[in-house]
Amino acid sequence: MKKTTIFLTICIVLILSCTMIISCSKNETYYEVNLNAENLVSISEGTVMQTINGFGSSSCWWSQVVGGQSNADEIAQYLYGKDGVALNIYRYNIGGGSHDILVYDNIDRTTESFLIQPSSYLDMSTNEILNYVSNPNNYDFSKDANAQNMLKKCYDLGNIDTIVLFVNSPHYIMTKNHKTHGEVANDNNLPEENYQAYAQYLMQILKYFVVDKAYPIKYLSPINEPQWEWGGDGASQEGCHYDPKNAADCINVVYNALKQFNSTYNTNVKLDVYESGGWHTGSKTINGQSVSNLDYLEELRKLDFFSELDHISFHSYNSPTSKDMRIASKNELNPNNDYNVAITEFCQMDGGVDMSFGTAQYLSYVMAYDFKYLNAQEWTWWIGVSNPTTYNYNDGLCYTDWWDNENMSVAKATRSIAFEHYTHFLKPGDKYVEVKISNKKSQLTSLYKLRKFYSDATYDDDVYNVFTRDDGTVIIVYNNVTNYDYTWNFSDQYKSFASYISTSADSVLVGNKGNFTGSFTFPKNSITTLVLK
Repeated sequence: MKKTTIFLTICIVLILSCTMIISCSKNETYYEVNLNAENLVSISEGTVMQTINGFGSSSCWWSQVVGGQSNADEIAQYLYGKDGVALNIYRYNIGGGSHDILVYDNIDRTTESFLIQPSSYLDMSTNEILNYVSNPNNYDFSKDANAQNMLKKCYDLGNIDTIVLFVNSPHYIMTKNHKTHGEVANDNNLPEENYQAYAQYLMQILKYFVVDKAYPIKYLSPINEPQWEWGGDGASQEGCHYDPKNAADCINVVYNALKQFNSTYNTNVKLDVYESGGWHTGSKTINGQSVSNLDYLEELRKLDFFSELDHISFHSYNSPTSKDMRIASKNELNPNNDYNVAITEFCQMDGGVDMSFGTAQYLSYVMAYDFKYLNAQEWTWWIGVSNPTTYNYNDGLCYTDWWDNENMSVAKATRSIAFEHYTHFLKPGDKYVEVKISNKKSQLTSLYKLRKFYSDATYDDDVYNVFTRDDGTVIIVYNNVTNYDYTWNFSDQYKSFASYISTSADSVLVGNKGNFTGSFTFPKNSITTLVLK
């Protein structure tokens, strides 16, 4: 009897001890979950989608000037420094030499070429062109010095892990009309007989960057927006049209040359194709025929190495805030997720300079929907720097008048805050998650859609992305464009939170940390990054 009493006493003590431990642990770490709460979010029940590679910008058409100016370091720090926008992808433009022949009115939109102009290029045969561009002695890699200097300044900051070499037009000695745009609209300005020469030209330049300079060149992009006209009297920049089969045939020749290059130099440079001018599925009439993205993809799929491609790249122009168009395009262009998607170019396409917080929310909207509905792995803005005086176009992450040597101040574009809500928190390798939301309560039930900021910006209230990391960290970027606070309740257990909020009143990352209690309210008219652990 005595032994039984002692045994029961021990059991009771153990039970009470365990209860106290659980209770303490619960009070310290856990919170009660109301399964009937509105907007009940389950991260753990979500579907893991694409892996994130990062964010970037291109070096057109500013680095070839800014790289030699006194504010180059300030701009490099702002775009690629850890305390700036913290981009990790750099797109370097291999120029077609338009600066040498000055075919455009705006010198800011011309480029130098590494290839030395032969004296008699107008009369060169196909074999003569091939032999000329294959000879390393016919290149001057001291050219494009400012752009190279800008690349080095940005790279030396230590945040870049991906460099893309991209081409708008082949060099003018290889094109039909010896210009860096077509003589007429929709003309395939690179003759098929010069595809080999073009490939060898690219390999010479690639060798310089990869072997001689030891840059981490991850991708080579040989064509850019092939479906656009790129020709005629109105041409104002380098560009080359390719019909779908021409594009695939050219890419195939470049692939074979790149395969040999990688074998020779023990490298792993990949192709970035095909830099479509948009992700939409609509068609346009080209030379009397209806052509769409499906036609370009159909030709690419015929190539033996299609399955080896790291991704298919699209630009995000055309109806940028349309959720329905993205869903339709995804279902038509990539219904089974046969390939990864990279968004490699976008800008707002407006004149002037706009420093309003609306530009940040607009950009955040486009980015959020590209990740959410196109399953983008990476997202790259068009140009890093714009000149409001000579160019006066609203497409920079910052602005400076690089021709004013006495006053080259740098104005940081407010839109870049949209990038920072991603770049300051996400790491390459993080996963996108399509979350499950129960008892969803829309703030726009009576309005359905809200038009705000720009003529094409019709917003819904689901402008958010959720990402996870292998250690269990959750990163949420939420763009609340409504005039209502919006609350999420979480069914998963998290111990701590860190929130970073930007508004029109304070368009910088303002942080707050603490113990997490199970719900979070995203303020009206704000962009928020919420980190849960």
